[in-house]
Amino acid sequence: MTNSNFLHMCCYRRFLIVFILVLGGLTAFESNAQLLVGPRFGAQMGWVSLNRDVDKGFLNSPMTPGFYGGAAMMMRVRERFYLHSELLYAQNRQRITGEFDKQLESELTNHMIELPISFKVNFESQIKNLKWQMFLGAGPNIKYWISGTSNLFSSELDEKGSGPMDYKVEYAELPADDVQPDRLYVEDANRIQLGVNAVFGFLFEPQAGNTIIVDFRFDYGHSFQARKDYGFYPDLIDYSEPMRSRFHAFKVGVAYLIDTNVASRNKGKSTLKVK
Repeated sequence: MTNSNFLHMCCYRRFLIVFILVLGGLTAFESNAQLLVGPRFGAQMGWVSLNRDVDKGFLNSPMTPGFYGGAAMMMRVRERFYLHSELLYAQNRQRITGEFDKQLESELTNHMIELPISFKVNFESQIKNLKWQMFLGAGPNIKYWISGTSNLFSSELDEKGSGPMDYKVEYAELPADDVQPDRLYVEDANRIQLGVNAVFGFLFEPQAGNTIIVDFRFDYGHSFQARKDYGFYPDLIDYSEPMRSRFHAFKVGVAYLIDTNVASRNKGKSTLKVK
């Protein structure tokens, strides 16, 4: 097994352990607390903040659209307080453009598994017969970097008579020989990344046991994408991919949750109790 594969397995196991601990914690409370589960999906606008001053002077990172989807779990721990967790696949797209090299455009698409957790407080209201709640929340976000691809064009490629080039992220040091020309080499990548999220939104209950959530979230990435400053493209001199950078995103999402307590659903009354 290569060092890259070994590190991949170690990161994957760590993320899996965290997920099992969170899921186990929710399961342990299920008998004493209301637990709702269901699908969730949404869209996002993401960008990277560059850490090095030299990158900030020469490069820009405009907002770029992406999407996510997966499963959500919400547990009522007290009358107005909820623990909300999700297991998502996310496509995080980030663009880099040049301040001086006007032809430079790099788009890195990262495929992630995300485990955001938020602690929410709900505020109840009512419009006619439709009961709804507004909520505010915050909490940590844990991500696992599965894989990535890059599309790059620059004045250097133009001078070589080449159009935009596609690359696949390789979690390894740029080798001295046996270089694969279609790889973006990222050494010491942070496959497990940490961040925080802040969220507010609205919760509707069209009928007992069924809950619709519409929310708006800001995800702030705390971890750099790699411990090294740059990822390297073979045979390119003028541009390397900034890796001492953090990914952030504004997100909007929708979730449809069902109460796991069948008896509560069959009562025909609201399961979202707020005093």
